[in-house]
Amino acid sequence: MFRALIVDDARAELEVLLFLIQKNNLPLKTVTAINGEEALDRLRQEEFDILVTDIRMPFMDGLTLAGEALTLYPSIKVVISSGYQDFSYAKTAISLGVEEYLLKPVNPSDFVSLIAKLTAQIEQERQSCRDNRIKTIYSRDSIMHQLLSGSLRPGRDGLLPGEIRTLMPDSCCLILLSAQGTESSSLGNLKPEILQLARQFFSYPMRGILLERDLLLCADSTDESFYVSLKEHMDAFREQLFQMYRIPLCAAAAHAASPEEISNAVSGLRQELIRDIMTLAQATSSSPKELSSQSGKVCFVCDYIASHYQEDLSLESLSKIAYVHPDYLSRIFKRETGMNLNRYIKTFRLNKACQLLENSQQKITAISQAVGYQNCAYFIRSFTEMFGQSPEKYRQMHAHTRKDEP
Repeated sequence: MFRALIVDDARAELEVLLFLIQKNNLPLKTVTAINGEEALDRLRQEEFDILVTDIRMPFMDGLTLAGEALTLYPSIKVVISSGYQDFSYAKTAISLGVEEYLLKPVNPSDFVSLIAKLTAQIEQERQSCRDNRIKTIYSRDSIMHQLLSGSLRPGRDGLLPGEIRTLMPDSCCLILLSAQGTESSSLGNLKPEILQLARQFFSYPMRGILLERDLLLCADSTDESFYVSLKEHMDAFREQLFQMYRIPLCAAAAHAASPEEISNAVSGLRQELIRDIMTLAQATSSSPKELSSQSGKVCFVCDYIASHYQEDLSLESLSKIAYVHPDYLSRIFKRETGMNLNRYIKTFRLNKACQLLENSQQKITAISQAVGYQNCAYFIRSFTEMFGQSPEKYRQMHAHTRKDEP
């Protein structure tokens, strides 16, 4: 259905057009006005797809009204209906962007054909707009993935190529969610529901991008107050997610002031989440005297990992040290810490690697071995997957002036 505003100071002419619309079942929802000023008031209150107006009317003529309508709504289709064949009227109408010029008395078949033509144009424009909006969203998501994977990098001037930069928001707020104690697909399966909840909770449009087992929510906003509100309500949002889906989550928020800062912002979020995860895991392993035998086993394993992370650690080797079956250790470790054992080891080691990258000048190969990775290429790949950037780039961002001690 399309909305049409029909304007004529002659009520008989209005009745003729309304009759033709009804008789031919034209897909128009109509509103009428008897002069230009009344019509302009209606245009300021609501949007119309089609404006059909007479030229000579009291208070405001049809050509002036057409100009005002096109200023308010550049895509509106304007039809001038007049009994005057003066070329100057037609010339002025064309210069304003008027679609058609109908002579009175209106020929019924011409009017019906014209409305069919205009509604087809409007529908085509709507579809094109929807397609472009979808393409822009998918393009942005694709660019985000490339930025975070490192396949797309700013040039030497620190900026992204111009044609790519125009597709990205000037700045954005980011929320990174990481599910704990669940399968890696949990957030992916719930992405539509989480997105809908986020939009309702923060009253702001958001997009969601799945990054391995994490979910990144993006809000294109330059409003700093929105980011402040985002941070203030993060715990409440996370709690509501837990109440609805029973998924323990770690969440962090950041603001990227430009497209080029997105990768660094997400890297910082991942670092923040890792610290939260490690704190959570250690909190579950407080005093062995106050823990059940299962928690005591997990506490022992966490302490052992913290002291021997440079060594070759595996579920099998740790289960032997803890005197339990590997399946049993895997089950209780995930229940107590919220993450599986292998991911805990990987997270612990890479967190240590971050500390060495920030506070030393050791070579990447030396750091790889220092945190338990004998294969440097595998270490670099694991680090990049977790933080969205290579160890070398991370070091450049977080370089400290302090040198290694001899």
